[in-house]
Amino acid sequence: MPLCCILIPYLRVQGLTLDCIIQECLEKICTEFSEFDLKIEDIGAFSHEYEARVLWAGVQNKGYLNELKSALDAELLARNLIPEIEDREFIPHMTFAQLRNPKSVRDLLSPFKRKSFGKTKVAELVLYESKLQGNFSVYVPILKVPLSTTIATETIFEQSIFS
Repeated sequence: MPLCCILIPYLRVQGLTLDCIIQECLEKICTEFSEFDLKIEDIGAFSHEYEARVLWAGVQNKGYLNELKSALDAELLARNLIPEIEDREFIPHMTFAQLRNPKSVRDLLSPFKRKSFGKTKVAELVLYESKLQGNFSVYVPILKVPLSTTIATETIFEQSIFS
């Protein structure tokens, strides 16, 4: 089942109840956001193509992802699990490779620039723990929470002038 990953750079350690509090936060947010389609387009590298460490695929529906991340940030901040909301821009993407040593990947990526790779349905949020193994991080899923299966709609009642 496709999933959505949003990295939370820092969580305060609060003892054994932390897992329950984070689970409560994610469950609350997931009831407010419904499943959605994620269109995968373009390809690139961080920090840039001439000295890449991370290869990524771009995603569309960035507005919805930004709303989801903002709601999650606000909930985590309200529960004192993060010290502040980051100022840097949130750039939704899908990481598909990490390079041990920075290198130029421009020629490797150029045939795939501005291409569409299809879409996938995002049905759950997953919290990962990052564990350092050698020079690389390994991401281990520790909590999965399904998004709402109903789409939140707003009903607008109009009165007819002929009523």
